[in-house]
Amino acid sequence: MNAASRDATFGVGETTRGMPDREGLRALILVAAAAWSMVAVSDVWSTVRDGDWVASYTVFSMSLLVAAIVSVWIVATLTSRARHPRVRMVGLVVAGFGCVVSIVAWALPLWMVVLGFGFALIALSVGSPVRRGIACLSAAQLVGTPVLIVAIENEVGTPDSYGDYPAAGSIALVVTAAITILGLVQLAMLQPTTRQP
Repeated sequence: MNAASRDATFGVGETTRGMPDREGLRALILVAAAAWSMVAVSDVWSTVRDGDWVASYTVFSMSLLVAAIVSVWIVATLTSRARHPRVRMVGLVVAGFGCVVSIVAWALPLWMVVLGFGFALIALSVGSPVRRGIACLSAAQLVGTPVLIVAIENEVGTPDSYGDYPAAGSIALVVTAAITILGLVQLAMLQPTTRQP
């Protein structure tokens, strides 16, 4: 690896030691996209298939935890030279807390709002074009909660034994995963810039 490629990053300045290089970052983006896909697929599978929900929920919760952590790691990497480092740091703390609360995977509005707010703060700390991709990650989370509420209020699907509407959650998760993957694709397509001497 030459000095120019070592200093390459996705439009935000030079890379930081210990952070993934371009190929590593793209691999992380692929992992995050796959994990968000599994979040949606496992929840839809659980909703459609009436039976043993334990296995589906386990896949869902583990996929969500991986998706949240890797997404925050990607954003932290891409914003290592943010214009507003304090805003970035607050955003990373909030998003990190979102990762922690995603352990309670069934509480969709909780982790969606916390992750979305954290990503929004981080997006405010950087310039374009990185901001667009991170703003898309934020929007994905923040749109999921209203979609969930509207679907529940319209009684979409069949209520379960608790009176909840699993189909409403599945719709919200599919929308969230799709928009998140769109944001990850935007981040993967960023062209690296090199540090000017």
